[in-house]
Amino acid sequence: MPRGLPIFTVPTYENVDPCMIEQWVVNLTNCSKTMPVILIKYAWADREKALKEIEEMEEWLTKQKQQVQITKFKQGMQVRVDKLENDIKMRKQSKCIKDIGDYDSGCIITFNKKFDYIYGANKVI
Repeated sequence: MPRGLPIFTVPTYENVDPCMIEQWVVNLTNCSKTMPVILIKYAWADREKALKEIEEMEEWLTKQKQQVQITKFKQGMQVRVDKLENDIKMRKQSKCIKDIGDYDSGCIITFNKKFDYIYGANKVI
């Protein structure tokens, strides 16, 4: 029975038949047995609905977290790639500057030219 609902265990009529009292008690007994079952079924259905909503929210949060992790991973990879690209550019630039200096000073030896040890330059044969 819901709380606050006044129900008499015995009818309050003046002349009450004992059979009516017996039916009254049986009815209240049946009601008191089935009411918790009804309330439990309702609470169970409400619990199942809440669990389903919680699972959906957990899935959504997991997806969001994975997206954030993927975004952070992509950003970290982009930073590493940019750093490696800059390192490669700096090495190539320094090698180019060194090669230009070597060509200008005539210190480059090639396999298709003979090197003049006296003058330090290449001669074409």
